[in-house]
Amino acid sequence: MAANVKQNIASPSEKLIALYSLLLFARYPLSLTYISEQLQCSKQSVLRLIERIETSGYGRITRQKKGRETVYILSKPRNLPKISINSEGLYQLALCKNFLVKMLPQKMKLNIDAVIQETSAYLSDEPITEDFLSVGDVYTKGSVDHTPYQPILDTLIEAIRKHKVCRITYSPTANNVDKEYFLAPHRVTAFHDNLYVVGRLVTADGVAEPINDHNNTFLLHRFKNAEITHRNTDLAPLVADQNEGAFGWFNSGDVFETKILFKKEVAGYVTSRTWSNKQSVEHLDNGDFVLTMTARSSSELISWVLSFKDTATVLEPKDIREKVIAAARGILDNYQD
Repeated sequence: MAANVKQNIASPSEKLIALYSLLLFARYPLSLTYISEQLQCSKQSVLRLIERIETSGYGRITRQKKGRETVYILSKPRNLPKISINSEGLYQLALCKNFLVKMLPQKMKLNIDAVIQETSAYLSDEPITEDFLSVGDVYTKGSVDHTPYQPILDTLIEAIRKHKVCRITYSPTANNVDKEYFLAPHRVTAFHDNLYVVGRLVTADGVAEPINDHNNTFLLHRFKNAEITHRNTDLAPLVADQNEGAFGWFNSGDVFETKILFKKEVAGYVTSRTWSNKQSVEHLDNGDFVLTMTARSSSELISWVLSFKDTATVLEPKDIREKVIAAARGILDNYQD
């Protein structure tokens, strides 16, 4: 896994050191896009920094092709520089583990705890307390026990690391009708207490090529089997998410703008959060307010609005407003004698 150095780096010298560190400790080749995002500079600036590293004699950078993109990795010196581990960083790692651990299979939980405990022996500053593994917690509702799916998850993670296509058996719905797919897996994502595998569906034979123009998402607990094949995923990269940042995780199509009237009772909750990368709040004289934002999932938006009961009213768009009204009427019908 590549070290994350994303921060405000001002001077070219600081960027050069950050780039060298990023490439030195990366376990896989890094794309120009990823590096530029981490260093917060243009791709042209990154290329100039790469050239400076190469001409300085401090390392040889190897270029490889991954699909249509060029990726970079630093040829490692025989003896990597020794680094110290600080207790604050380990505390933060344990905190992140506790936020995620309830979604993970039991064997993976135990392995993470063991690694953190073993790493604590190499701390360079003050000793840690005995309860450092319990510095945080998370509350979940309706979580799934992923322990039975540990072997499948291990297989998928191995395929992601090796850039290999998997033959999977999957039940798209809860009625246990299994289907077989060929999947180029790219990442495991956590969302609403579930684990998802995101990738591209590819052709069954020959060179693995995408069979559609979008990413595909699969619930881990609906996998029945996963088997790594010999085929590479290089020609089936993830599609760049042009709608990222709009409200909703599931990308159901074009981004649309919505206006929602909220009562003042929920102002503290709604206005203190970022729901979309494009949002604004208009406060009314009576304390109520209108939230305007972009969204990309109508079903998630409708569920979210309904969760506010009578304190939220969709003003626009009209079709979402009508669907919320229909859902509310359906709920009322369920309680009619």
